Amino acid sequence: MSRRPEDLVYSVDERPPASVAVPFTLQFVVQHVALSLMIPIIIVAAIGGPPEMTAALLSSLLIAEGVGTALQALRRRGIGCGYLMPNACDESFLVATLHAAQAGGLALAFGMTAVAGLLQMGLSRVVRELRVLFPPEVMGMVITVLGFSLIPFGIQSFLGMTGEASAVGMVPAGVGVAALTLTVLVISPRFGEKYEANAIIVALAVGLGASYLLGLYPADALDRVMVAPLLQAPDISYFGWSFDLRLLPIFLIAVIATTIQTITNVTIGQRVNDAAWVRPDMENIRDGIFTMGLTNVFAGAIGSPGVSTASSELGISVASRITSRFIGFLFGGALVVCAFVPKATTAFSLVPIYVIGAVVIYICAFLIMVGITTMLSRMMDTRKVLVIGISLVFGLSVQFVPYVFEDVPPIFEPVFASSITLATITAIVLNLAFRFGIRQEESVVLEPGSAAAREIEAFLQRKGEEWGAREEVVVRAAAAATEIAEGTMGCLTDGPVEVSASFDELNLDLALSYTGQAMAFPSSRPTEEEMLEDDRGFAAFAWYMAGRYADTARSAEEDGRCRVFLHFDH
Repeated sequence: MSRRPEDLVYSVDERPPASVAVPFTLQFVVQHVALSLMIPIIIVAAIGGPPEMTAALLSSLLIAEGVGTALQALRRRGIGCGYLMPNACDESFLVATLHAAQAGGLALAFGMTAVAGLLQMGLSRVVRELRVLFPPEVMGMVITVLGFSLIPFGIQSFLGMTGEASAVGMVPAGVGVAALTLTVLVISPRFGEKYEANAIIVALAVGLGASYLLGLYPADALDRVMVAPLLQAPDISYFGWSFDLRLLPIFLIAVIATTIQTITNVTIGQRVNDAAWVRPDMENIRDGIFTMGLTNVFAGAIGSPGVSTASSELGISVASRITSRFIGFLFGGALVVCAFVPKATTAFSLVPIYVIGAVVIYICAFLIMVGITTMLSRMMDTRKVLVIGISLVFGLSVQFVPYVFEDVPPIFEPVFASSITLATITAIVLNLAFRFGIRQEESVVLEPGSAAAREIEAFLQRKGEEWGAREEVVVRAAAAATEIAEGTMGCLTDGPVEVSASFDELNLDLALSYTGQAMAFPSSRPTEEEMLEDDRGFAAFAWYMAGRYADTARSAEEDGRCRVFLHFDH
């Protein structure tokens, strides 16, 4: 059963007042539009299109992202994961779109994007069967890499080393604004819950104000805004559809990459909204992936590149402690409105990169810590340490030594374009490989006179680490098995007791068997007189306590052999 985290200001199903929701949505829009502008610029530059094509592509992209964000917030009849899950075009779809646009123009890119959406909708139907590939330690590692993957852009932006700003080198005033913005982000939560909820919008206001005073906006910034039309319908003259099966593999890889990212981001949504979270809810993730596919069919239909769930905007939600899905409807609607208001998109696109860099660094810190916490929610052994460590090495290599992947075949470019995708694929392969040789059922025999508690604890601790079981469940199982063993040995049997344990991702089951007297689990606590009356009274109390530790407990007798079954939900 889910439990609301105490540190959230507004959780997933809570509706924040307009005084909170509007400023919070605005900070999403400011960062999102400024970053989304780069996608159509890159695509149009690759095919040598006119500036009007860039504007048209930006409008259709904002509409697709806005509709996708609103759909994800729905949670109705299999549509939407029900979390605040902003959409954006990611590296994998950008690479696939570039290949298609260069091979056959935008029409081919749009047609293949729609096909990719259909593939993603189909993939969502089998994601539940793939849950063994995504244990919590793997998801935690991917979330951690997600945070690390934002560091290069965050640091470069913080220092003004991206886009046009990089041409003039480091500007001390710009770095000062970035430092001021980050300082406001760090200290705002100290002034109370209200300031914590609005930390990013307060920091943006301070950063933008300081940028204006220090002259960091382009000299013609105001002219650009004034010249842009207030209202304008998106230009559909560049729209068309065509298909080429030769491009199907590269779009399929993009689908797999964005599906992995969606699994990661929906897991973050589940994790931060539930203090009692123990594992990914694959049915909820299935709905999120299905909605992502539906959004990409829509994107292709309106002439937009493919989109996925956006990690940076999700990070704003996590860092601000506001995860209300109702923000998703506001944010989605705001993006659609922006698509018809060129004056607004022009203004947002002029936000100094220094301010955005400070916000991204702030987001990185929260994502990395959420990932580490998720990884450590499972008991670790050498196998899991290797899965996490090797996956981190390969994933982060995309950030540290990107040039080594420059000559990979074009079909595999989406895999190596993202540290998240490479780390996740590495983790899945290693996790499957290391599962061979791990027996999911083991047993130990307790001889009369042995130290049952110590042997059971050592046995279950060792197997729990191998299986990746949650420590809290292993501790309860050890306590229950110890009660049964100590209450049975010398009371109900003079022989050995065999303890068997079996495990899968959802269940931990213990079976204790012995030759001797049978006993049913007491429905109530034995009285002191009953416990002192004979040995069976002491055994009854031990069995009663074991039943309290287990989620379900039962006993059976067959051919003189008594068996006790203890089940623990995992």
